[in-house]
Amino acid sequence: MEHLFRNERTMKAVFGLGSEKFDELAEGMARLWTKKLESRKNRRRAVGAGQPSKIPTGGHKLAFILFHLKVYPTLDVLSVFSGINNGECCRWIQKLLPLLEQLLGEKQVLPKRRIRSMQDFAAAFPGASEVILDGMERPVQRSKKKRRSASITPGKRRGIHARRLWEWMGSVG
Repeated sequence: MEHLFRNERTMKAVFGLGSEKFDELAEGMARLWTKKLESRKNRRRAVGAGQPSKIPTGGHKLAFILFHLKVYPTLDVLSVFSGINNGECCRWIQKLLPLLEQLLGEKQVLPKRRIRSMQDFAAAFPGASEVILDGMERPVQRSKKKRRSASITPGKRRGIHARRLWEWMGSVG
């Protein structure tokens, strides 16, 4: 992984940042990580005691989460590149994403607002005439009880989730 940090072109390709900005964010990530560890209540051990971290430095933590966000690999692929098993990769992502958001909020580089409704979307993008949502069907374990399985049966396409989606999309036009 160290060879990534030496080449400017590779850093921009893999992380989307040059080395100066990366180093600046890495220092902030290390600071926020230390702050998070120190703020934990009911600690059994002192900060730094116990097993060493799988992702040792702030730079490595930042590289891990930026690689996940830029490339968006599956957890299996991410575990191959990071040397951490799938479950731990998922836990690290859950730990580091809020820290990255907090760090970018401090640097004032986050978007101004989040889009929470179709009206917010229409106000943010007035020229958009249509919205395309990409999704995928996933296998669902069906319940033996008729009442519970009725909402997830494949033949019933207009379940509660589909109705909410169409109502949400209908509020645009």
